[in-house]
Amino acid sequence: MALASHSRHPLSRGLADALAARSIAAAVLTEVREEAGEGMFARWHGQTVSLHRPDGAAASAVALAITGLPTQVITFADRLRPDAIEALARFASLGVECTILSGDAPGAVM
Repeated sequence: MALASHSRHPLSRGLADALAARSIAAAVLTEVREEAGEGMFARWHGQTVSLHRPDGAAASAVALAITGLPTQVITFADRLRPDAIEALARFASLGVECTILSGDAPGAVM
C-alpha cells in the first residue's frame, strides 16, 4: 500500500512490510503528506486518498478512503510473544509489579 509505505507509524510500517512480502506493488501517489495524529493523505489518479484512524476505533485499525469508493477498515492484531507469560512470572518472582504503558486505545491493549 503506497500510503503506508510513506508513513513512519508502526501500523503503517507493518502493513507496508506485509504487502511487500506478498509482492504487492505500491501505487504511484502525488502530493503525499503525513499529518501527525491524523494519518496519511495523497492524490491517486486525481482522487484524494487517505489512510487514517477510523472514527470510534476501539482496536488497532486504519481506514483506507478513496474519493467515490466505500471506506475500507483494516484491523490489526498483536500476538503475545511466546515467552510473555514466563517473563511476567519471572518478574513477579522478583517482586517486580508489571503494568502496560501504551499509546494505543484501551481496547487495543486489553
